[in-house]
Amino acid sequence: QKLETDKDMIPLSLGDPTVFGNLKAPDVLVESIVSNTRSFKHNGYCHSAGIPAAREAVAEYFGRPDAPLTADDVILASGGSGALDIAITATLNEGDNLLVPAPGFPLYQVIAESNGASVKQYPL
Repeated sequence: QKLETDKDMIPLSLGDPTVFGNLKAPDVLVESIVSNTRSFKHNGYCHSAGIPAAREAVAEYFGRPDAPLTADDVILASGGSGALDIAITATLNEGDNLLVPAPGFPLYQVIAESNGASVKQYPL
């Protein structure tokens, strides 16, 4: 798709935007992944809430004196869909109702209904 400026538009909706070649990983990241994979030190599963050092770093960065955080307060997700799944599943009970924008991201409804909740839409 083209915008009025005739520049390529990067679709950031559903799917993987990297398939268009517009969001290339920097060389330092690629080299780090290759190095860590070859070391065989990080080829298994990590804690389901994220690597403890990363969780601690997030807690330290976002914590405040009046609202301190620890690594136990932080859950890291695998992408936006994983984060939505964790958040919606943690907050909804069977029979609850989730209010979502329309148009909106279809995953909201999928997750809510898979947990026995219903979805009500409001227009944007």
